[in-house]
Amino acid sequence: MAVTRTDLDRLDLKLLMLLQENNLQTSEELAERVGLSPTSCLRRLRRLRENGAIMSDVSIISPSVAGKRVTSIVLVALEQEQLDLLHTFKN
Repeated sequence: MAVTRTDLDRLDLKLLMLLQENNLQTSEELAERVGLSPTSCLRRLRRLRENGAIMSDVSIISPSVAGKRVTSIVLVALEQEQLDLLHTFKN
């Protein structure tokens, strides 16, 4: 069964928020920021990974380094070209 937000307590949510900001923080740094011991912090992080709350640890690479660009050309056809519908679509 997948973990949901209601399955997590305040400390779990704080850890997840901190990891989203920077997932390279050490358990000591995280523990200090949430008010846990490093060991308790590691236990929580392990549990959050095991239960799927943390799906993956990734690095976002600068596009200038990755060297690959994606260009998309999209054609949109509206069934009705009424001004209010066109305005809504543009927004």
